[in-house]
Amino acid sequence: CVGDCGRKSECNPGWGMQWSTNDKCPLDVCCSEFGFCGTTKEFCGNKEVDRPSCSGSKGVDKVIGYYESWSMTERSCNGLLPEEVPYGIYTHINFAFATINPTTYEVEATNGDAEDLMQRIGALKILQPDLKIWIAIGGWTFTFAKSLLSMMNTYGFDGVDIDWHAEYPVAEDRSGAKADYLNFTSWMENLKASLGDKGLSVTLPSSYWYLQHFDIVHLEKHVDWFNVMLYDLHGAWDLTNKWTGPFINAHTNLTEINGALDLLWRNDISPEKVVYGMAFYGRSFTLNSPSCSQPKCTFASGGNAGECSNTVGVLLNPEIQDIISKNNLKPKLYEKEAVKTINWGTQWVSFDDEETWKIKGDSMKKQCVNNVMVWAVSHDDKNGTNARAMLKGLGKKVADTPKIEAQPATQEPPKAIPLCRWTNCGENCPSGFKNVMRDGTSQTMVDDNKCLGVGSPHQFCCPADVPMPTCTWRGHRNSGICKGGCSEGEVQVGTIETACNFGYQTACCTESGSTYAYGQCKWVGGEAICSKAGGHADCPSDFPTFIVASSNAAGGQPTCDTGARSYCCKDPTTGNVSDPFISPQTIRHPLICPASSQNQYSDFVALLKAYMKDPTCPAASPHLDYFHGEPVLRRSLDSRQECSANNNFLRLAQWMSTLVVNPIIAMNSPAIINAWNTLVANVIDDGLLYLSLLKQRELTNWDPTAMMTDVLLDAQTAGEGMREYQAAAPLVCEIESSRRKRDVSGLELLVRVAASKSGIALAVDHEEWY
Repeated sequence: CVGDCGRKSECNPGWGMQWSTNDKCPLDVCCSEFGFCGTTKEFCGNKEVDRPSCSGSKGVDKVIGYYESWSMTERSCNGLLPEEVPYGIYTHINFAFATINPTTYEVEATNGDAEDLMQRIGALKILQPDLKIWIAIGGWTFTFAKSLLSMMNTYGFDGVDIDWHAEYPVAEDRSGAKADYLNFTSWMENLKASLGDKGLSVTLPSSYWYLQHFDIVHLEKHVDWFNVMLYDLHGAWDLTNKWTGPFINAHTNLTEINGALDLLWRNDISPEKVVYGMAFYGRSFTLNSPSCSQPKCTFASGGNAGECSNTVGVLLNPEIQDIISKNNLKPKLYEKEAVKTINWGTQWVSFDDEETWKIKGDSMKKQCVNNVMVWAVSHDDKNGTNARAMLKGLGKKVADTPKIEAQPATQEPPKAIPLCRWTNCGENCPSGFKNVMRDGTSQTMVDDNKCLGVGSPHQFCCPADVPMPTCTWRGHRNSGICKGGCSEGEVQVGTIETACNFGYQTACCTESGSTYAYGQCKWVGGEAICSKAGGHADCPSDFPTFIVASSNAAGGQPTCDTGARSYCCKDPTTGNVSDPFISPQTIRHPLICPASSQNQYSDFVALLKAYMKDPTCPAASPHLDYFHGEPVLRRSLDSRQECSANNNFLRLAQWMSTLVVNPIIAMNSPAIINAWNTLVANVIDDGLLYLSLLKQRELTNWDPTAMMTDVLLDAQTAGEGMREYQAAAPLVCEIESSRRKRDVSGLELLVRVAASKSGIALAVDHEEWY
């Protein structure tokens, strides 16, 4: 023995620990007869992994899409604004990424532009209130939980995804530290406890080399699910890798994907906690020889950067489809691997489409996995072409187009009842009722849950002609860890999450003639998983009468991730339950919409009325104009900065930008369009009619939020400007200029030059607006 005499094997094949580093292999993979760890036949022999087995008939539950905050700033084309995320496809959106300040160790947006998009992503809930929006963070520290919760509460994020692949734990080639194998798991356990009702996931690599450094068995106990990156299995990095070599290979090869999933199954990870990673892009290569484009052929480098991807070795799926069309190519299907490939000249790329997604989906569901995630929503086109194809391949239906409408005129008005009740947002106590004071204070009992900045919060009111109950909020702790509940002799009349990092406060009142009915009913259902998917919790035997279901219950409890809670009352035949709580004719309080209506309409109309009472503007984000497709020219931002922040204004701008981006949904909800036209456009200027707004964006491709912020900032001028602009549009031509890196100083502008003197005059006249 000349050297390395003290070297030991990776694992112990039976010759004793004095010759081995570890007794077993990480992730329970096989130890070969020579003491090396691996998963292939030379390591495992004929031993097979016991994979989960299902019929494959169950549908897909979660569809998680990552939204890149840089898609509008670092790509010259195929960028996607938050408002352009297609409706009815995703159940969850992960906003990528937040970062950790290296000095303060606090969680923050990567830059001001990302912060603006972070504020806007929540507008997706206007049309999809059940959509969950999470923040993805590319790292971790032991001290950032407090600032993370602050960010999540500020922007309304429902959960956090720890996407730590810049430096994997332990891995020396990613600057990892050995101690982090245990540290990371301990940190995740503490973070989960701190998050309360908010969700927590972690993104896992598919490679054994990196996954071995995650303690997935213990992590499973502290996360809601694992997002597994079953893509990027190959790429330009293979060129100098001695284990793979410079051979062309698909980065979403199903054979290798199943091998990656086997690492989870070896460790008895529940399939319910696995989210199957898909990709809306392909990894491309430059071939050594154009005549050799089959498996086992070699490549010289990554493929040419796409015009939109702007990255060597990466083509977005829309770019791939453009290449297929331009070059009249016929993709080749590799059915076993569930991928398609094309080659043209020296270029080669693999990708997925509806056909390969179906193959992958069938394989996935037969292993009892029913959740998928996509990198990235912002790799798709504005029509959601790839998202729709993926869902079709997976056998999941896109949600029906919603119809937002007013409460039917035939609906009987809510009847005054001799019980205490909460008003709607922006309402005062009705005639015959008066505000209930908070015990021991000069404050009234109020609840701002779900008011969305529309006027005053809900007010708790009781009949004025009966003795007032004594009421208070219980459960608040200075730590932010709230624990709701009422004392003996009290009934629960509501809940709020205000001032709670997790948990909730309870509104409690002494039991009296005007509150007793609240004690005869209660919300039933667990935390997070409230009931079976698509259903609601069963009422217990002592509260057997089902009234209504809701994922938010009274508003303060954590929103259900699965199913819904049920409002259940005692048996009405006992005579202990007030008729107003169980009668279909009288429970239609304004807070409870009829089956044919939705809260969205009431919210929207309230915003319009508030705006028309006091048209105002916020101290708007200067980053809005970064994404604007047209020049600001001489428009001054001073007028924005002089205005005070106004949630009504911001919310209305989000509503209108959402409707402008989603004309099909808007046209399916004529009551919404009519409300805008009647309450705003017909009063101020018919240039503001919805169809005019739609035409303006079609002509200009302006950022919808920037456009509607400007419209609401000076509606009179905007209406006149749009009307004249559209009349002059046939006379106007464009000089192309990049939308990337444009700022409000006017250094890089998309210049519009008129084809006639009148056209030039028009542009100058209205440059203050657009």
